[in-house]
Amino acid sequence: MQEKSFKEKELLAKKCFIGGVSGVGKSTFLEKLEELYDCFEIIHGSKYFMRWLGLKEGDYHSLQSMDDNIKNKELNKMMRFILAAKQKNKTLLVDAHYLRIKEGKISDATDDWAGLFDGLFVLEDEPEKILARIKSDSMNLKRNRKIFPVPENSDDDKKIKLLRKYHNRTVEKVKKLSNKFNIPYFIIKNKDGKVEEVAREFVGCVKLINCKL
Repeated sequence: MQEKSFKEKELLAKKCFIGGVSGVGKSTFLEKLEELYDCFEIIHGSKYFMRWLGLKEGDYHSLQSMDDNIKNKELNKMMRFILAAKQKNKTLLVDAHYLRIKEGKISDATDDWAGLFDGLFVLEDEPEKILARIKSDSMNLKRNRKIFPVPENSDDDKKIKLLRKYHNRTVEKVKKLSNKFNIPYFIIKNKDGKVEEVAREFVGCVKLINCKL
């Protein structure tokens, strides 16, 4: 059952970006958010980007193989299109990444289009839990995220160290964007078995953004 929408004065149809380490649980969080509230327009960045590039749905191999310069150029166009086409009476939430990681190498995935958002969010979790989700996706969904160096024969401690580094770099990037564009940022802690609580915390942060604008 959906909860009541925000009051009109609380919902100012803002634009929010949410990112985090691959495997942090954004998909589950967003599904619960959509289930509870009817006031969000949610764009799943990777799926939308594949359609934008003319790739088949789920063709992560082609997406990962594409040159970063080409991806950044097209991502800039896509983000500006999404922001310009947002629904007027809903808060836009774009699910994507601030940084990319491929086979252990971290690169930037954001440009000046980030300054067009009203709020920046990072969903975080313990790297041990993130690694467990990545392993589960690899086994059950046959999805290779290509996060770790090839061949993936390193022990879990090294993978956890890399995931922690990826998260820390992500937070650093968000803080830089926040300072550069004077946009508020929020770190949301994921909680296993308490997705509704996480969703409500997020909604509270969106209301804070609206109060400041």
